[in-house]
Amino acid sequence: MKRIRKILKGIFFTFLALAAIFSFLYMYTSGRWHVAQTVAQDSTIAHISVDNVVFHAESFGSDSAQTVIVVHGGPGQDYRYLLPLKALADQYRVVFYDQRGTGLSPRVDASELTLQSSIEDLNRIVNYYSPDRKVNIIGHSWGAMLASAYLGVHPDKVHKIVLAEPGFLNAEMAAEFMERTNGFAIDMSFGNMLFIAKTVLQSMHLRGPDDQAIRDYIYTGLVQAPISDHPMSGYFCDNQLDTAKMPVWRMSMVASQAIQQSGMDQEGNMNIDLIKGVGNYEDTVLFVSGECNTLIGPDYQRRQASYFPKHRFEVISNAGHFMFADQPEVFFTLIRAYFQQQ
Repeated sequence: MKRIRKILKGIFFTFLALAAIFSFLYMYTSGRWHVAQTVAQDSTIAHISVDNVVFHAESFGSDSAQTVIVVHGGPGQDYRYLLPLKALADQYRVVFYDQRGTGLSPRVDASELTLQSSIEDLNRIVNYYSPDRKVNIIGHSWGAMLASAYLGVHPDKVHKIVLAEPGFLNAEMAAEFMERTNGFAIDMSFGNMLFIAKTVLQSMHLRGPDDQAIRDYIYTGLVQAPISDHPMSGYFCDNQLDTAKMPVWRMSMVASQAIQQSGMDQEGNMNIDLIKGVGNYEDTVLFVSGECNTLIGPDYQRRQASYFPKHRFEVISNAGHFMFADQPEVFFTLIRAYFQQQ
């Protein structure tokens, strides 16, 4: 009996100690942590509604100019980091949109978020902004994956298309992508674990604006975390994530997970084909890669470009995954020249 009491007493004081530590850390991380409202909470945010799907979206340039659709990365990011592409608005109508359920677009149930719905949504954007004329598309990272899939389904709606370092375009490249990036697993060092714990505790102080806010706060914090050996550091010159220019409004953990899972088989491996039908596109696809990217840079992207019967491959020196921010003058010179080719 005494031994049982001793064990129970130990459990009780251990629980008290843990509760005290948690309370201290909870109070220590208190503050006015913020997650952006979406169109659902603030109707003054620029948006469109197509087939009862609401997107945070805006366009720049003349409505009569040829349309350029910009497709952001992720899945689960937003277009804020791509706004430098507004520079093309002097010649084109440049359209930006936050994909369904992410950025400042309203949050939706995970069941609405799949690779197929993403392709259909891109078609909604194309039809909304340019129903009677072919569009130019610039896709970056996941956005380039999505743009490739769209090209295969709707080659007749695309005038020119730029694929800037797509993550992977089929199951074979997906397997290599996971090997090269180690699935973006974070090194569980003490310092990194402390940062993760701090981020989670900060998220517990959030009050709204919706039921996905806490997950979005954590996800955004981890993607942009100033942690050692960040799994994305190889994307950037000198592995310096802290120099990357990738501002966001609000990422979506639900969108990221749901869309990725929609492309997986029962064993959890990516089983997708985003190049099906691209041979029906009769023009040249422009691939762009950053020289500094050691994860999915030039050597990797050249193999992906080979899936396209007609392609042009350009490497931008002294640039990483966000080549349009690292070397904007070179990037825009390439894009303008390509768009104007007959």
